[in-house]
Amino acid sequence: MVPWIYGSSGTQADNYIGFDCADLVVAGARKAGHSVSYTNVTGLKNTRPAIGAADEPYYLDGGTVKKRSDGNNATFTIGTDINIGDLIIIDWDADGSYTHSTVLYSDDGDSILDGGDTLIYATKTGVFTSSLSSLVDSEDDFVLRVGW
Repeated sequence: MVPWIYGSSGTQADNYIGFDCADLVVAGARKAGHSVSYTNVTGLKNTRPAIGAADEPYYLDGGTVKKRSDGNNATFTIGTDINIGDLIIIDWDADGSYTHSTVLYSDDGDSILDGGDTLIYATKTGVFTSSLSSLVDSEDDFVLRVGW
């Protein structure tokens, strides 16, 4: 098993010495045949094209995606507005420090981005899939970025 190294470098990830959540995203893109330079969570947030408003943070309220700026619903249709493989970058304390990158892995069947959709992500203990609502709540922000 490749060990977790928060803030690892591309060399560490490329040589399977260690990785973090951003390395998982980059490795997945490379495995899919894309030429991707190593980057960290901030680099993913700042360099990948935005889905929705560029700097609009979103949050979940009862499983519904809402805009942090005004509390209104934000509807993203899977397959049109957002796709499997796109990035959901999380700020767990809504302070502007986005520290975790995940990838939209599957839809829960309603074709709308919501708390029931599945993400794939890496943590200290491995690579996991779980619902968006199990990772974020109304106190957390996330932004949406185009994958590769």
